[in-house]
Amino acid sequence: MKKIKYQFINFKLLCTILFWSCASNSPYPFKQQDVIAAQKLYGVEFNETEIDTMMKYLVRNRASYDTTRTFNIEYNESPAMTFNPLPNGFTTPSIEQNTQYDLNKDISIPENYDGIAFYSIFELASLIQTKQITSEELTNFYLNTYRIVIGKMFSVTQLGFYNQADTLRMFPVSNLTATLQKVTYPMFSVIQDDEEKLKDIFSKITGLVFYVVCPVMFILTLIAEPLFITLLTTKWIESVPYFQILALSSVVYPLSIYNLNIILVKGRTDLHLKMEVLKKVTSLMFLFLIIPFGIWGVILAQAISMFIHFLVNAFYCGKLLNFPLNKQILSLSKIIFVNLIIAFVIYCLIYLTNEFYNIGNIIEMIIVTFIYLIVYFIISKLLDFKELEEIEDLLRKGLKKIF
Repeated sequence: MKKIKYQFINFKLLCTILFWSCASNSPYPFKQQDVIAAQKLYGVEFNETEIDTMMKYLVRNRASYDTTRTFNIEYNESPAMTFNPLPNGFTTPSIEQNTQYDLNKDISIPENYDGIAFYSIFELASLIQTKQITSEELTNFYLNTYRIVIGKMFSVTQLGFYNQADTLRMFPVSNLTATLQKVTYPMFSVIQDDEEKLKDIFSKITGLVFYVVCPVMFILTLIAEPLFITLLTTKWIESVPYFQILALSSVVYPLSIYNLNIILVKGRTDLHLKMEVLKKVTSLMFLFLIIPFGIWGVILAQAISMFIHFLVNAFYCGKLLNFPLNKQILSLSKIIFVNLIIAFVIYCLIYLTNEFYNIGNIIEMIIVTFIYLIVYFIISKLLDFKELEEIEDLLRKGLKKIF
């Protein structure tokens, strides 16, 4: 009987030892095995040391969630729909006043040009005011940040396709804009005090430039594929859709620059500063919002940013010239409408032709360009485009001087 009693005590001791050996001696409310199992839900993997390090932080976060659940919120309680950061008692001024910025004129361009990216808004404004950098150069520098974003977030191959598309689409518009700028900026400066004459000259120049740029960029969009194959071979074919989107957005680039010139000619550096802040902040916010959509998101963000820049520049320029944004757009609407129709019809013809015939890349580019320009000329004559008449007049005067 005594022997049985000792055996029973030994059995109880053994069960107790087994129970405590199986139980966790961890001070945390969950075990490392729980964390390991949870990794599968998130697609991550940590080693034993890393899991041991994060245990106390997991406990802290769980305690925060437990605290949050102690708040008694009724089911009919509506969430906050507005956020007002204004302090109590603050009232927004009803009268707009010109803000004077005390800019440091000792700021200079750094030896490493890329260092401009780290300059503050006021330092950039100082560079513009002291004419060390033009708004066009600053805009081009800003546009290059897209390449940096793509290079950091996407593959080298995608960066190469993007760079090639962006370089080719900017070649015609940037060269045309830069050439005319050498003439237009001094002209605007001379007549800056004659409001009516300045408005008239500005309207004519923007109309002429848009009349020329529109067909050029639409033609390039239509012949993009044979153009890339001819110039760069088939290995760059993936750049074609990027180029087409960016090229279409570039039609407003010269207009944006000329609108900006008016503001600078008027000496409104304060207004220029506000505009640059508005444009860059808006465009960057839009870029980061659309980045999750991949490389196409970045390209669409850049294309839309081009239009945002034009709208902002034209809005403020229109206020100074008494030439509102809506009137500017209306004066150019006939040109864009005609080009859209011609481009759509020719695109359909290209599609149908390629289904049945293979006419070759060079021949296709020549035919498309020839048909587009002929149709554009005929429609311009029929609709009495004043821009065509002015071009013809300039050509006649030029030929008379030559002969």
